Amino acid sequence: GKGFLYTSKNGNYLFGNWQNGLLTGTGSSKENNIIKKGDFKDSKLQNGKVEIQYPDGTNYTGEYQNGKLQGKGTLISSNGTYIGYFVNNEYDGSGKLISPDGSWYDGNWKKGNKEGNGTYRTKDGFRFTGNFIKNKPNGKFKVEKWLLSGLVTDEYSITFNMGKPEGDITKIKSELTDFLSNKPS
Repeated sequence: GKGFLYTSKNGNYLFGNWQNGLLTGTGSSKENNIIKKGDFKDSKLQNGKVEIQYPDGTNYTGEYQNGKLQGKGTLISSNGTYIGYFVNNEYDGSGKLISPDGSWYDGNWKKGNKEGNGTYRTKDGFRFTGNFIKNKPNGKFKVEKWLLSGLVTDEYSITFNMGKPEGDITKIKSELTDFLSNKPS
């Protein structure tokens, strides 16, 4: 039947349907101040769609496999909101990270790093589109200044060599500083 098991010593609990003394089916658990909701079998969270709340306020909703964030999901933390794919708890595949300051990156990720084609937008509306290698821009990038109305007012091209700009950067020096100081969350 349905029930609640609470361990007052450490605040851990299991809630949901019980079978043979174990949580089975839809339920929730709290262990080490981490709350997990999803389908359980033998009191263990199973692969599939889950919700996880971490003690620092971070929340995850999405696919879960073998105890890890794996597949498509949304992670909301103090570093921003990531919507995309995970492999072994890391951003991996296509995804978008929106930072608290309004800047964002939308593109490919590999092992938590910007990797492959993507677009980074500074908080001031400049978009840098090109190829990334381990978070560093590399190769030719298209740089555009977008207005809130969606109009592009300025367009430039700049080439990077593993994060270092090449050529004349005087027109976009301050935007470049924002872009190059961006760190993944």
